[in-house]
Amino acid sequence: MTEVTRLSPPQAAFEQLRSWILAGALPPGQRLQVRDLAQGMGLSTMPVREALIRLEEAGLITQEPHKGAVVARLSLEDLHDYYNLRQIIEPPSLQMGVERMTPERLTRLRSTMAALRTAVDEDDLVTVLELDEQLLLLIHGAVANRQLLRVIKSTWVRVRPYKLLFTTIAQADAGGYIVAENSRFVELAEAGDGPGTHALMMHSLANAKIRLADLLRSHDHGDPRGRAPRGSLVELITNLTGADGGH
Repeated sequence: MTEVTRLSPPQAAFEQLRSWILAGALPPGQRLQVRDLAQGMGLSTMPVREALIRLEEAGLITQEPHKGAVVARLSLEDLHDYYNLRQIIEPPSLQMGVERMTPERLTRLRSTMAALRTAVDEDDLVTVLELDEQLLLLIHGAVANRQLLRVIKSTWVRVRPYKLLFTTIAQADAGGYIVAENSRFVELAEAGDGPGTHALMMHSLANAKIRLADLLRSHDHGDPRGRAPRGSLVELITNLTGADGGH
């Protein structure tokens, strides 16, 4: 039995839908009908409705006229807002974290870096993104500010679909880029170079914003045209549930 199945029905529905959205299994623009979700997940409609409310509060879904709940679409405006926010809070946090790094945390940092290399070699994009975040979180965590971490992680949830877009379209280049950049973060942490870490993160976020904006302009994402007909969501969710081993 998985951890999700031991949760209450509303929490289980929230965790599972959140996981599918962040993994790209439910893409931007996907319509989320309550009855279809409930049928596919083997739940009643009430916990699914509660889960959708929480997902909307988290910024992962939106309500659209004549459609209802849909997975949040990617937009240039949101992209710039999220990355501008990240540029305000993350570089100084990483600088402080590097300057407060402990030997134990450095060991965990190196271990995470090794796991990241393996995930890239195996083309496991979702794990790559998770480990990329875990590595940075180890540095942010050295600041020991719970509210700061809460804001950072909340922003990352909203940014994940944009990062997934980059890793999906530019898969080979993305893996090499993520490994190279995180290797540099580990080196700076080992050296205790706070200013260098600050500069690297500012540069990284600025470049990411440009790359992702270019991708959004050149690809049509979240377009409802050509969407599978009603009823296909049940099949999609049923297949996802089966692939997850009954999550």
